[in-house]
Amino acid sequence: MKKAIYTLLSLSILAACQTEDVSELGKLRSERDSLNTVQEEILTRLKEIEGKLALVDSNSNLHNVTVVSVNPQPFAHYFKVYGQVESNKSINLYAESSGQIKNIFVKRGQNVAKGQLLAEIDGAILIQNIEEVKTNLELVNELYKKQSKLWLEDKIGSEVQYLQAKNNKESLERRLETLRAQLAMTKVRAPFNGVIDDIFPKDGEMASPQMPMFRLVNLSEVYLTSSVSEAYIGKIAVGTPAKVTFKSLNKTV
Repeated sequence: MKKAIYTLLSLSILAACQTEDVSELGKLRSERDSLNTVQEEILTRLKEIEGKLALVDSNSNLHNVTVVSVNPQPFAHYFKVYGQVESNKSINLYAESSGQIKNIFVKRGQNVAKGQLLAEIDGAILIQNIEEVKTNLELVNELYKKQSKLWLEDKIGSEVQYLQAKNNKESLERRLETLRAQLAMTKVRAPFNGVIDDIFPKDGEMASPQMPMFRLVNLSEVYLTSSVSEAYIGKIAVGTPAKVTFKSLNKTV
């Protein structure tokens, strides 16, 4: 008997819960349907208003536009490559004689003219030898003049003495020319107009014909070299225009 009572009590509680859930679900569905109806009415009213506006406002279907004058212009397509500036007149200058560098008269980046003195190597010993030879040459010249007068005019003495005096004179003259040429080799001069791109030694260092002293470049005669991809071989030819930009100079040509 008690068991039957407990069963009926459970069923009553379950039925009450189900009734409450069904009631809540019905309220939500009813509210949803009401909102949908309101939404449809709003959309319908918006369409009616838009239609009336279209009839009243003549500018409602127009769009803002911008007018631009169109002129025919060439279309140029560029591709970028990197190159190197080179010059046919870009050389390293070497000293023609060995010795201590006495003076360097130019600076890096300086413009120089053809024949301008760039550096001087110590030639003190050569200068002393030249002075010595010049002194001896004065004496030999006097002896030659006297021996020439005695033999050619007065027929005094011997032809051997005359020829020996002449040989001594000419030998010293050649020796003097050689020393002067060697002294000229102690001076490094610019072979053409250009810019001193680099200076390798410093004052007081030793110069040698095997070691470069200056790099001289003529910037008025330069050209560009660059590697171009094979993909562009059929698109470039002699006369194809190019823009060259020197970033370090902030310049485009």
